[in-house]
Amino acid sequence: EYGLPEELVEKLVRDWAETFGDYTVPFPQSRQVVQTLSRTMKVGVVTNGSSAMQRRKLELCGFADLFEHIVVSGELGHAKPEPEI
Repeated sequence: EYGLPEELVEKLVRDWAETFGDYTVPFPQSRQVVQTLSRTMKVGVVTNGSSAMQRRKLELCGFADLFEHIVVSGELGHAKPEPEI
């Protein structure tokens, strides 16, 4: 669409896939909300995307340890809103 050379497009797509998660910013009270909920119920997350990116975002936000179950569409071959996920 923009007339970029194919090798540059491939490089940009790779860069996006590897670094997009680095810019994730959680809502300020997110961790506290999940911690409060986990006192009385099991808490998990279902997310679409590649395993590497979604798990990296959870790690960078400090959330990976909060969830009993983490389900990533890239690991299952099914994505939200498919009932299989």
